[in-house]
Amino acid sequence: MGNYNYLSINWETYMTTNMQTQRFLDFVNANAMEQLVCTPTRCQNILDIVLTNIGSTAPHPRVMSSLVRLYHKSVSFEINVMVEPPLNPKTIKIFFQGKLPSIK
Repeated sequence: MGNYNYLSINWETYMTTNMQTQRFLDFVNANAMEQLVCTPTRCQNILDIVLTNIGSTAPHPRVMSSLVRLYHKSVSFEINVMVEPPLNPKTIKIFFQGKLPSIK
């Protein structure tokens, strides 16, 4: 996610006329990424980008009026991450909290 200021990107077609911006789009396309922000975030431009490669299962961000900047809107989104516990849990001894005389 970020404010990239790629004004020349048409996010409906993933096309640009700017060669420097084309390198960024090549990266996005090579990694099968999708831009989720569809609403302008400053004037009529989409400057804030949220990219994903998990497709339609990603929650779409909300574009809201900013409390700080009147000319630039805020983007809010959630990330749901599933983390699997390790297969072999390890015991970690914290010696600095122990009583050294009883350890010896």
